[in-house]
Amino acid sequence: MRDLLEALGLNPLVLAAGGAGGLLRALSSTRHSLRERIVSPLCGALAAGYLTAAGVHLLRSIAVPLPDDPLATFGAVGFIIGVSAMWLSDFVMMVVMKRLDKSQGFSQNLTENANRNSLRPPQTYDFKGF
Repeated sequence: MRDLLEALGLNPLVLAAGGAGGLLRALSSTRHSLRERIVSPLCGALAAGYLTAAGVHLLRSIAVPLPDDPLATFGAVGFIIGVSAMWLSDFVMMVVMKRLDKSQGFSQNLTENANRNSLRPPQTYDFKGF
């Protein structure tokens, strides 16, 4: 299993740290559904698996003091990415859904105005299922 993960460019330590970060997010939130709580550690692990090396590189390039032990550094950064990636994805999805609601209302008004002059029934789009 370790060989497969390393072939995919994923460090098992970083995946575990990111999964623990996603688990913290899942346990600390009361407004998310059971499905979101189950998926959160998986997404945190994947985000940490692919973003931790870039995060460590960024921290080193701006001269942030880091531990001498690379395992501790990668584990800590992976955990932080696992937690914050889920919060960031929640924020991005909230912005996208607000934009869809606004655009749906705007397009619905255009559709209603166009349908006054035609015999076609109005088309409605329901994005609330996403």
